[in-house]
Amino acid sequence: MFHIGHLNILRRAKEQCEMLIVGVTTDELCYKRKHKYPIINEQERMAIVEAIRYVDKGSTSGRYGEDSSCEGTRSRCCLRRF
Repeated sequence: MFHIGHLNILRRAKEQCEMLIVGVTTDELCYKRKHKYPIINEQERMAIVEAIRYVDKGSTSGRYGEDSSCEGTRSRCCLRRF
C-alpha cells in the first residue's frame, strides 16, 4: 500500500532530475511473483502514481526492470515498481 515513505522517495527522486518516470508493476507480474493479485489493480495504481505532482510520467512493463521509456535518458530519473 502507498504510504508517506513512498511519497518521500518520489519527492527526493524528483529533486535529482528534470523528468521523473515511475514504473508501475503489472498485475500479471505481481501474480507471478507473489501468487496473488494486488488489492489495488494496475489501472488504479497508475492513476495514483500519475496524480502525484512529483511524477512526470507513469509507465508499465511486463517484466521487472524492463521499461523502454527509461532508455536513452540523461536528465531523466526512472524509478521502477510501484
